[in-house]
Amino acid sequence: MASSQSHVVVATFNDTDKFLDALEKLLDAGVAPDRISVLADHDAIVDRFGRVPPAAELADDPGTPRESLGTKSAIDDAIDFISESVAVLTEIGTAAAAYAVGGPVGVATGTSAAAQLSVDDLLSEHVDDDWREQLQENVRDGGIVCWVHATGPAETAQAQEILRTGGGTNIHETTAS
Repeated sequence: MASSQSHVVVATFNDTDKFLDALEKLLDAGVAPDRISVLADHDAIVDRFGRVPPAAELADDPGTPRESLGTKSAIDDAIDFISESVAVLTEIGTAAAAYAVGGPVGVATGTSAAAQLSVDDLLSEHVDDDWREQLQENVRDGGIVCWVHATGPAETAQAQEILRTGGGTNIHETTAS
């Protein structure tokens, strides 16, 4: 446990697109999504602190509300599973689609406006919008904070370099719970 606490790289971002680019590079470099976390949404931070502290203060406070990207990955996996299960919606029909995905999503995809969209398109569009809105809210509150739980010195250096070249600021090692 002490090992994971001694290699936590943290960075702040003031631009959603730069953060998402750095995130993609971290994932491409082999950093597992469940070892990357980001600042939780505005409401969770206000609930915890009664205000929104500066990003630098949030970055080093082990009690800062965070969200693991492992959760985001699970959502993406569910979307992939549903879209693969439903396959081509027009081939199996709305009733079968509603049954396959448990009702509401299938019914939503059966509307004429959405008939040309896949389940993947509908769900990922919604999830991506929510995710982007949360990141934009973090930027408005002072910045996106990203924590990377590195497995050792080599991954720590790699994460620092990716975050630095991706536009991250205030990059350093800290401890996290």
